[in-house]
Amino acid sequence: MQAGTSQQPQNQESDDDVYDMPRTPRRTPMACQFCRGRKLKCDGRQTCANCQRRGIPCTYVPMQVQLPVVDFSVQANPILATSPKQ
Repeated sequence: MQAGTSQQPQNQESDDDVYDMPRTPRRTPMACQFCRGRKLKCDGRQTCANCQRRGIPCTYVPMQVQLPVVDFSVQANPILATSPKQ
């Protein structure tokens, strides 16, 4: 080892390695009507890039609140699970 030089352990990551990791693109919560109809990637802006490029109005339809799924199977309702006596 030479005087005046320092060595870092080889298994230690540098701060630069954190920035080299690939970032996953953020998902747009809702696509505009045009992008949805053409199955294009919508950027979710007030006027998306696809609509702006084509010079068409960019419209978004609000998503409906999703209701919980109700299970109507026989196991879910004990009254229906028993057969009537004849």
